[in-house]
This record gives sequence, C-alpha cells and structure tokens, in this order.
Amino acid sequence: METRKNFRSLRETLKARSGWYCAATWIVLIQSVVLMGLTIEASGVVFYMGDKITKEASEIISSWMKQPVLTLLYEGPKEYKLELEEYFHRKGYLLGDGEKVYIYISRGEKIAWRVIYKDMDIDNFKSPSLDLTLLYQTLDNLFEKKTLPDKSIAFDPITNQSYIVENQIYPFVIRHKKGSYKVEIEGKVYTFSEGFHTVEGQEIYVGKDLKLEKKDNLLVGVFGIFGDYYYDGKQVIGKSFSIDFPEIPLYVDKDIVISRNFWYENGTLNQNKIPVLDVFNGFVLYSDGSISDIHKLWRYEFDSVPFDWYYKDGIVSFAFLNGNVVLFDLTKRRKLFEGKYKKVLGVGFLEDVLYIRTMDKIMKLDTKTGRILEIYNENKDFILINDSIKFVNGIVLRPRYKNVWFDGIDYYFEDLKISGLKEVIVGSNYYYIVLENGTWRIRK
Repeated sequence: METRKNFRSLRETLKARSGWYCAATWIVLIQSVVLMGLTIEASGVVFYMGDKITKEASEIISSWMKQPVLTLLYEGPKEYKLELEEYFHRKGYLLGDGEKVYIYISRGEKIAWRVIYKDMDIDNFKSPSLDLTLLYQTLDNLFEKKTLPDKSIAFDPITNQSYIVENQIYPFVIRHKKGSYKVEIEGKVYTFSEGFHTVEGQEIYVGKDLKLEKKDNLLVGVFGIFGDYYYDGKQVIGKSFSIDFPEIPLYVDKDIVISRNFWYENGTLNQNKIPVLDVFNGFVLYSDGSISDIHKLWRYEFDSVPFDWYYKDGIVSFAFLNGNVVLFDLTKRRKLFEGKYKKVLGVGFLEDVLYIRTMDKIMKLDTKTGRILEIYNENKDFILINDSIKFVNGIVLRPRYKNVWFDGIDYYFEDLKISGLKEVIVGSNYYYIVLENGTWRIRK
C-alpha cells in the first residue's frame, strides 16, 4: 500500500509538469524492473527510483524534475563531448529532450567554435583560440547556474542494492559502497581500506578480500623497499607520498628519507654535511663515528670511526679503526661491553656472545665477563645465520648483519649467488637485495 501511495504521489508530480509524463513512462518502468530496479524516463531523462518506490526516492526524483532540461547537439572531437556534458550538469541542467543548444568545435593548430542557442549565434571564427576558455565564458553568460538538489540515488552493482548519496551532479549514479577488506599475505591477515596500497613494493588495489602469494621474488623496476614505500630509481613512492630522490635510500618513513649523501625532511632535500653510514631502529650512524636518533634530538660520539658493525634487536656491536670493539645498547644509550684488540677485521654478536675476527683467528667472547669462550683458527670470514656462525671463503661486506660477502669473483647473500649488487636493505620480515634491474625479496 505504501508503494502504491508513493507512486501515485510521483505520478501526480509528473502530471503537474507538462512534458514530463507520458505513456512511455509506464513502458520504461515495467521493463527496468527486470534489470536493476525501477526507472522512469521523461523528457529524455532517465530517473532511477531504486529497488522500490519509497517516499524518499519520490521526493528525490521530484526535486531533480525541477531542473531545466537541454538537448545538447554537439559536433566536434569526441574528447570535448564528455567535458561539455559534465559542464552543463555542474551548472544544474539535465540533458535530454529540452531546449536545444548547438555547439560546434573544430581543432587544428588552434580551436574554432560556435554556439547557437535560441536567438543567439556566437563564434570565434575571426580569431580562433588556443583553448576553450572563451567558449566556457560564453556559455557562462548564456546559462545561469542552477541550484542542484542535495540528494541523488545510487546503485551498487556488487550488492545489487540502491542507496542515497549527496552532493552529486546527476540524479542517478552507479557507485559501489567502499569498505574495508581482509588481505592475507603469506599466512598473515591484514585489514585495508579500499583503494591502492603498496605491499612489499608491489602496488595492488584492495576492492575485495584478497590472498596474496609470493609468485616471484624479483620485483623488476623497484630499487629498494621500505614498508609501504619503495624507490623506483628516481622517486620514493608511497600511498600519499612521492618525491624525487637522487640515490637509493637507507631509510624511508612518512616525511623523512635518508641516504648516504642526502636527507629529505619537511619538504626539503639537503646534502649531508657528514655522510651517513647506516640507519637502524630509528638511529643514524655517521662516518665521523657518531650516532643520533632520526630527529637529531640525541647524539653520541665514539672515540674513533667504525669500519664494521652488526645490528640486532636494539643492540649494535662496533669495530673501530683504533682497535676498540664496543657493544652498545641503543635503547639505554650506553656501552654494554668494550675491549681493545690487535688487527681487528670484523665483529658480530649473538645473545651474550661476541665474535671478533682478527688477522689469523675468530674469537668467541662472553659479553658479560669478556672471557674468551672459543677460538676458531680459521683463515676465513664469518656471517651469522639463525643464531649460529657460518664461515665463508671471502670478505664480508660492511655492515656484517646484512650477510653479504664476496669471494673475489662473485657476490653472495648467505649461500645465494647474486650479480649486479647495488644495496641490501633489511626489513622487518624480508631482506631486499637491490640489483641493477630490480629487487630480490627474501624472507628472513
């Protein structure tokens, strides 16, 4: 009964306006029920009622029927047609069977146009222009802006339901409701709002629940991944963040980008007065042997310059040019261990254990007492994998915690031979091996 009452009300509105209501209305109404809901066509304009005729839908359609109707007769390049149609809708006019307006556009090196509306015939034939600015100024003078209704009806093709939207330039729009969706990434489930997101250097669109599987470890054209950000060789790119940057970064987070020679912050790119050696856990290591937090609110200076270091879980071990070996707690900002050794070539640590490489041996020390626990008489270098030491026939690149070494011919990441090495970035869950053509992603 309510639906019949609302339809009778709408029908009376149609009858009250000459030209809006005719027998064709009934035909279109019945046929559209099978498609996606109820529609009414009048004066060449299609009005979508929604799933059923409601009082609110009737009031919305009635408000749109108060808008003037034009018949746009357009002749010219196709790309301008949609632009002109949108222009009239924004001005508050519906396009259908109404007052005729003829617009002609011809494009060469310049643009010629002509407008005929009622008794007005205006053109720029004597002085063609480079753009359509004057044409739109002419249309502004011919067509006053009308107030648009506050509400429109939308149809969601995914849920097959209609709903009310506001501040539109059309009486009817096709638009699905955006929400949040679950994305499973290699066994872990995350929630993302609908839209574009960068996940491990790959841009995806989240518009439904997704399950992402690692199909290829190589991300071509990506030269560094930093959480939700990546470097394409020229720009650091994120969801709402894109800046030009001259070299592979060591650190990216929101509005801060740090590399060896450059520092971007608060919209400004500056060259580092002191080169940056590394960035880890929100701390920056400089080539002069000092260390600071990202925001430079705190700074600690060592007595010498480090040539090797190993970072893990907020602790850093350093090997300095003067022979000193230091274990440093970044959180407490204090030394946990310090010793001086001859001919030191490298350093690394595991829980309560420090490894020091010298010219002829590798020593394993207790960090609490400084006592030597074991000596490896190996003429080799070492890396630390899965809380154990691994000897390698080559030279380990600094910093040691990135597990990259060189045997004189080839570079290796742990046991994986790599070519075209440019950088290694250590993420929360992955190592990112930056090569000449892209980035290898390797789970920790």
